Amino acid sequence: MLVAWDDDAQDWRFRGRWGWCNSEWDPRHGVWIQYMLTGDPRYFALGEASSRHSMDVDTCHEHPFRPYMAGGCFRHGVDHFGDEPCASHTFIDNWVDYYYLTGDGRTRDVIKEAGDFFLRYHWSENPAYSLSLRSIGNTLRGLLYLFEITGETR
Repeated sequence: MLVAWDDDAQDWRFRGRWGWCNSEWDPRHGVWIQYMLTGDPRYFALGEASSRHSMDVDTCHEHPFRPYMAGGCFRHGVDHFGDEPCASHTFIDNWVDYYYLTGDGRTRDVIKEAGDFFLRYHWSENPAYSLSLRSIGNTLRGLLYLFEITGETR
């Protein structure tokens, strides 16, 4: 869903440096807002497909070397798993939208998985990235969503 115009090539870039995908900001949340505003079933279909893809493909569910990364979303990859998961690219607003609209149990499970990731995220591993305002903001929002959905106080 994310591409960038390359002025030099006069063409769209879908991969690599120009076409970062996965959880680069959260266009899926915008799709859900459009669905809620219009009721247009095409937005629901796009929101469902892209949110499920984000949950199932763009999210790290297991990591062989850094198990604490499970639950985070991969960032800046040419492929869906090309870089490490990090809080700055774990945008779960769209999952929350989908969960509230459908009550889907798998979505709730992945929201909890992301919440666990936020709780154990290693802030000092790479201060250049982990202490960004976006990392902090996503973590705080994610933990608020986790509490809102589960009522758990951890």
